[in-house]
Amino acid sequence: MSKRLPQAKASKVSPSVDFSEEENDEFVSEEMYSKTKISRRDLEDHRACRMSFNSTIFQSNKLLDSEWEDVSFNDAVFLKCDLANATWLKPSCTRVEFHDSRLLGFQSFEAQLTDVQFINCQLQNTSFDFSRMTRVSFVNCDLTEASFSEARMANVTFKNCQLHDVSFLNTKLARVDFRGSDIDNWKIGSSEDVAGALVDPEHAIYFVTFLGLRFHV
Repeated sequence: MSKRLPQAKASKVSPSVDFSEEENDEFVSEEMYSKTKISRRDLEDHRACRMSFNSTIFQSNKLLDSEWEDVSFNDAVFLKCDLANATWLKPSCTRVEFHDSRLLGFQSFEAQLTDVQFINCQLQNTSFDFSRMTRVSFVNCDLTEASFSEARMANVTFKNCQLHDVSFLNTKLARVDFRGSDIDNWKIGSSEDVAGALVDPEHAIYFVTFLGLRFHV
C-alpha cells in the first residue's frame, strides 16, 4: 500500500455523561443516549434494538459478536473500538466517524450511512450489502474481501485502501473515487456497473477488462 495520508480531525463531540468500565448501566432497547461518553466497556454478545445515540463518543469498547438492530447514531465517534463479527441490521449513521477500530467480519445490512468516515480501520470481510451510502469515505483502511453488493453509493471515496477480492455485485460505481487505493480481483455484476468509476491511470487496463474490450498488437 502507498504511504499513509494525514488523519482527519475527529468531530467535536462534547459528552456530559460518562459510562466507564466501572459502571453497571446496561444499554437497553428503545432508549436514547445523548451527550455521552462510553469507554472501556465490555459489550461482547450484547443484544439490543431501536437505541439512539446522539453526540456520543465510544472509546476502547469491546463490541465483538454484538447484535444491534434499528439503532441510530448522530454526531458519534468510535475510537479504537473492537466490533469484530458484530451485526448491525438497518442502522442509521449520520455524521459518524470510526478511527483506528477493528471491524473484521462486521456485518451492516441495509445501513443508511450519511457523512460517515472510516479512518485507519481494519475492515476485512466486512459487509455493507443493500446499504445506502452518501458522502462516505474510507481512508487508510484494509477492505480485503469486503462486500458492497446491491449497495447504492453517492460521493463515496476510498483513499489509500486495500481493495482486493471485494464484491461490488449489482452496485453502480459511477463517480465513486478509488484513486490512490490498491485494487484487484473484484466481483462485478456487469460492465455497466463500473462505468464512470474514478481510478488511477495504472488501473485503467484492469477496468477495461470489465468493459469487454480487447487490444490486438
